[in-house]
Amino acid sequence: MPPQLKVAFFFILWLVSLMGCSNPKEHPVTAGQTLGLAKDALAASNFTKVEQLVADIPRTAAEWQQGMLLAGEAATKSGNTDAAIKHYLAAIDKEESSSDGLLARFSAAEIYFDRCQLTEAEHLYRKVLSIQPGNGLTNERMAFLLAITGRRWQSLEHYFVLVKSGDADYRELSLAADVGRSIEQPEFLQKCARLAPNDKYVQLALAFEAFNDGKPESRVYMESVVQRFPEEMPAQAVLGEILVDNSDDATLLKWHKSLPAAADDSPDVWFVRGLWSRRQHDLKAARECFWQSVMRTPFHRRAYYLLGQTLEAMQDPNAEPVIDYSSRLVLLSQNIDQVLTSEGRDLDSVRTTTFLLEQLGRIWEACAWAVAANRLFPDESWPGEILHKYGKTLQGDLPRVTKQSLPSLGSETVSSVEFSSFLSRIDSQVSRNSSGEDGARSSPGRIQFQDSIPFHFAYFNADDAATKGVRTFEQTGGGVAVLDFDRDDFADVFFTQGTEWYSGSASPTPSGNLRDKLIRNIGGKVFRDVPMWTSDSDVGYGQGCASGDFNNDGFPDLYVANVGRNQLLQNQGDGTFVDITTQAGFTELDWTASCVIADLNADGFPDVFDVNYISGKGVYEAICKEKACSPRSFQGTPAQLHLNHQDGTFSAVQYGSEIRPGKGLGVVCLPIESQRYPSLFISNDQVANQLLQNSAPIGTSQVNLVDKAFVMGTAFNGNGVAMAGMGIAADDVDGNGTTDFYVSNFKDEPNTLFLQDAPGLFVDATNASGLKAASMAYVGWGTQFLDADRDSLSDLVLTNGHVDDYRDEGGEYHMRPQFFHQERPGRFVELFGDETGPFFEQKRLGRGLARLDWNQDGLMDFAVSNINDQATLVTNITTGAGHYVNVRTIATTTARDAIGTIVTVTAVDGSQWSKPLLAGDGYMASNERLLQFGLGTRTELRNIEVAWPSGALTTLKSPAVDDTFVFVEAMPKAFLQQTAASRSLPVEFRDSMP
Repeated sequence: MPPQLKVAFFFILWLVSLMGCSNPKEHPVTAGQTLGLAKDALAASNFTKVEQLVADIPRTAAEWQQGMLLAGEAATKSGNTDAAIKHYLAAIDKEESSSDGLLARFSAAEIYFDRCQLTEAEHLYRKVLSIQPGNGLTNERMAFLLAITGRRWQSLEHYFVLVKSGDADYRELSLAADVGRSIEQPEFLQKCARLAPNDKYVQLALAFEAFNDGKPESRVYMESVVQRFPEEMPAQAVLGEILVDNSDDATLLKWHKSLPAAADDSPDVWFVRGLWSRRQHDLKAARECFWQSVMRTPFHRRAYYLLGQTLEAMQDPNAEPVIDYSSRLVLLSQNIDQVLTSEGRDLDSVRTTTFLLEQLGRIWEACAWAVAANRLFPDESWPGEILHKYGKTLQGDLPRVTKQSLPSLGSETVSSVEFSSFLSRIDSQVSRNSSGEDGARSSPGRIQFQDSIPFHFAYFNADDAATKGVRTFEQTGGGVAVLDFDRDDFADVFFTQGTEWYSGSASPTPSGNLRDKLIRNIGGKVFRDVPMWTSDSDVGYGQGCASGDFNNDGFPDLYVANVGRNQLLQNQGDGTFVDITTQAGFTELDWTASCVIADLNADGFPDVFDVNYISGKGVYEAICKEKACSPRSFQGTPAQLHLNHQDGTFSAVQYGSEIRPGKGLGVVCLPIESQRYPSLFISNDQVANQLLQNSAPIGTSQVNLVDKAFVMGTAFNGNGVAMAGMGIAADDVDGNGTTDFYVSNFKDEPNTLFLQDAPGLFVDATNASGLKAASMAYVGWGTQFLDADRDSLSDLVLTNGHVDDYRDEGGEYHMRPQFFHQERPGRFVELFGDETGPFFEQKRLGRGLARLDWNQDGLMDFAVSNINDQATLVTNITTGAGHYVNVRTIATTTARDAIGTIVTVTAVDGSQWSKPLLAGDGYMASNERLLQFGLGTRTELRNIEVAWPSGALTTLKSPAVDDTFVFVEAMPKAFLQQTAASRSLPVEFRDSMP
């Protein structure tokens, strides 16, 4: 400073002192005043000044902790979260148990949470709760964190605090009541993947999201998480569940041996142990495992569900109460779905949920729902009645679930050593006979399809371009049946047709110009239309169709499902059909979607079963808000059985008691309990699927069908939800000798893979199969399994198409079909059109789909009916495919079609495959009556065994591969069918088929 300035400076100081101005240090600003100034600065959004002021508060001052809170808030609002956390953590160090200390800890946790540093956030939330266990907001945060990271049972503790507070809203109560459901937070998790990808709990959350969404990479995610955090039992359990559906016993055993000791306390690990035991058909071990699971948490809906199935299969006397309890848990989940969908405004679902919780012995929750209902529906009296009934019992010692409400198995019925015995057996088997791999794979070949000879046929759905929206019957399309009507050994094709139907009319208005079409296959080279109608025939609005020999004369007949009266077309054996509907006695006018021709009462003559859809006022006229109406708007229609009287006539008969009307669209007829009495699986639209188990008639009843879908596991998906079921594909997917189902559903609903992991017991394996995520964007219809590359693993083809035109809303109408290759047992991967062929790139309104080998090259093809578009014949041209053997059957003791016959093929290397001959074949379809077994690279077979519905057994030893064998019951040898594969053989080997 220049000398003259120094002089001026000291002169000013001297003047100030003469004027009596005091030194500021003589009257310092207090900490309280500084805190007040900081509050004012915060209110004025002067965040920098807040931090500057707070910095002047001495650490020893009582206001210092509040000052740190203000500084943290200011830094947060200015976006400097690092500084905010520093201030909050400093405040905690001062006095952590004070209210300000708790607020500081919670505030720091909130910043960590917002930055997706979930591990740090959880640590701080837990510390808050250790000091203040009843803190509602912190419990809400902890419940959320635990739920999205798969630790759902731990979240119960925190949800229960919210329940007991009486302040929980319907969302919190819903998540508490059905804690097993996944919480979808895609935007939050995408943010976390970007901000904190290495955080432990972010990785857990992302892995669980991948699994819940059915993403193909979920196994890799979960393996990575388990490797880093082996102590996380929920992740271990999900990995185990994936392995159960996708790996051999050696892999599962290795996983199980790696589990920490804490696994024995995990209900989810016990659940996976139960799945594994069931897959090995060890029901006693499965019973123990599921019981161990529900003993650790009575909220495990899936464990109770599978426990009930297992007990029923074992004919355990405790099955009924467990199934009843399980059904209430499933019903609870379904009602909570409606509560969440309606945002708490649906009175019936709120009331039903409350009373179900009461019945389940969950009194705290029932009362909490009653409190919420008082707020939501103040005019209702029942909430007050619930509170009055239980108000005095709501004490601290009242448990979450009253013990007397839980079904008891009794200690004498559940062994504690069954699973240990199971493990010992598996360990012994693996030591003797396992390579430790997921199973041998043959060369898959290059899977390709091509659109082939065009069918000059397009299904007309009577749409009216001048009327916006689609009527219900315009959505469903038409069916496909494959039959060799002229007995030349080449598969012919039949398509059902719609007809004119004026808008506003309650019935069709046919002109006679649109007719169902039969197309003859001539030598596997060309197709020709076959005239089959007189002028007054075919007046129905066609839906599905079935092929079958109803009179056992050796010529396949046709049954056509219509909106209105169905039609029975008798094959005359001379290339023509005659409509015998009236004289046969078919008079019903229901809307039949799909149908079956099969002998259901074991009298030797095939019966007819109609799967009916919906009915009610305006069902054919209504359009809802200029869009297609939901089936929820209408009532279901009971299915109908027509019994064959063996003289060309049929009559509608009762087939079982207490079978509720469904909204049926697809059907498969297969042996479940009995080959002689085949059962029926029906896919229903938005209501529970039905599995009508058939057994010997009781008393005077002629057919005895009982709906066992719930106890067998096919009524709902794994979350207990009824899907919009449409198509059904049926085959032995996982190679355990039992038939599995794939059911196509609506958009935003995953199609469902039901694996029959033990005889008569199904489990939803969609997640682990890789099929879930790929189906969410589509409305699925016709679907079939076929082994496209003959590697011995069934692949899957699926048609799609929306029910109405949503393009003006950014959606779709026409949709592309899909193909899924089964790359290893139980695991599918989608192949796209650039690899499989242009058919899978072309968008259509695909509906009915049937399987056939039209050119007899040993590669399975398929035919598709499309709405308002040419029907498609898709030919399999895969190169490098494996070997195969085909089997056809003709029964003589029972109905000639031999539905229910089980064929088992055994290779020299010990590999074995078993399949039944089915009928119904899914959505509006009948497949070619041919069983194909892909063999991969195997060239030697030990035998083919044919188990007939009559109980007879036919065995062919050392058959050749790449041939088609025709088995006739009671004949000691099989016949080689003259096909493309056998025409070059010497004539002495070409026995003619009877």
